[in-house]
Amino acid sequence: MPITEVVTLAVTAPYTHQSVPLRQLQTLASRQSAYSAYPVLFFADTNFPSRIYMLSGWHDVEASYVWLDSPDWVEMLALLEPFGAIQSRIFIGIDFDAIPRHGVLLLRRQTRVTRLRSSPASAFWQASGEELDAQTNGTYTIEIYSHDDLDHLPMDNSVSMRQLSLSRLG
Repeated sequence: MPITEVVTLAVTAPYTHQSVPLRQLQTLASRQSAYSAYPVLFFADTNFPSRIYMLSGWHDVEASYVWLDSPDWVEMLALLEPFGAIQSRIFIGIDFDAIPRHGVLLLRRQTRVTRLRSSPASAFWQASGEELDAQTNGTYTIEIYSHDDLDHLPMDNSVSMRQLSLSRLG
């Protein structure tokens, strides 16, 4: 089963998730996909325009190390530098191929001391998995909601995201 990688990109001013250079994101998606054999999806944080999330699949965590050790990765970091920096990178034991490619994505982190609260909105897809390749023992849940449910999502320990269309960016 493929795993899911979630990368948080902190976008620096004057850029926002609506104005980042399209060419760089397309290049990143193309190069990483060549290593992972999975597409790279881009999401905008619905509450913070200075954050972009990249979701992709990998066969396992170790396979991503080939990408991170490559000259292509070093070049991608240089391309990203003028408009943002990677803030975090996690791997979750959720099948990337099963995640629907439409709707509002809600990423929730559950620790031993937090419990996920129910929402007045109803997710049409949900999966949970353990964080992989980390010293913490967190569990993450990915839920997919209709765009109409955005105002009713539970936001405790959560990040809500809308998928970005690369054809609409700068």
